[in-house]
Amino acid sequence: MLSDYYKDENIIKNPDYAMQSKEPVVIPAEGTGFYKKLIFEPRFKEDKWVKEIEFVLKPQVIHHIVVRIVDIKYLSKVKKLSAEKNIRIVKSLRGWLPGKQKYRDYASEDVGIRIPKNTFFMVFIHYEPIGQKIIDTETKIKLKFYSKKPKYSLISRIAKNKKFQIPPHHKNYLVESRYKVKKDVFLLSITSHMHLRGKSSSVLLMSPEGKKEEIYRLNSYNFNFQQGFSLKTPLFIRSGSVLVCRNWFDNSSENPINPDPSKTVRWGYYFNDEMSECYFLFRLSNTDDTPANFPY
Repeated sequence: MLSDYYKDENIIKNPDYAMQSKEPVVIPAEGTGFYKKLIFEPRFKEDKWVKEIEFVLKPQVIHHIVVRIVDIKYLSKVKKLSAEKNIRIVKSLRGWLPGKQKYRDYASEDVGIRIPKNTFFMVFIHYEPIGQKIIDTETKIKLKFYSKKPKYSLISRIAKNKKFQIPPHHKNYLVESRYKVKKDVFLLSITSHMHLRGKSSSVLLMSPEGKKEEIYRLNSYNFNFQQGFSLKTPLFIRSGSVLVCRNWFDNSSENPINPDPSKTVRWGYYFNDEMSECYFLFRLSNTDDTPANFPY
């Protein structure tokens, strides 16, 4: 595996498929953040397996990027949605957060991400002003495919909570969310996601019998370095187990990047609001990630 962060870009010289906005995106010097929604229709006639993926971007103005795979039958519905609107009828390809690696090569582990045929890509890019006008002409997502099916399939899942209220001046507010594992998997990595009041994070693994074990702890969360932390050895997790995401927030004046300690903080897309999420990357025991009904 290559290192976790890259100053150099354009590692994938000849991508099999690339996604890029057709027009420049202007990020004004001041104002609120905004979302750019892009739709790409590759019209693949057969399943593709992602071997390498690279994000070429301006990290100083991008809050995050999310790439999702959607069944082609929902194309007209998705085109009508505003950029901030999300839908459930998706499968995650991969995303980027500040500090997260821009390039990943799965070949050495013989794993891949399946792109089912008859699907399209929906890309969300969240931009934030930084005090000077920026014109983004280069953000691009590049893919390389396997020539044959890999041994294992990767899937990602999320535990999140949107129903919280962080009281004013609270130094250590806890928000919990859960993800129930629906089939036997191997857990590969965990990524915490919060905004400017994020303080620390942990994940508990609760067995189907109810036994709890802490498997991940991040004592000092940093919004600018939201790295995915890989387990030294993939952790086998049985179907019916629950992953409990526990995120703590500092909404006090002791937090030097807190926009407003006197504010009650709720869930929202932008910096002045908060999110409480944990992302999980799983490896299946084979490449059978096909659900009974797409998507899963």
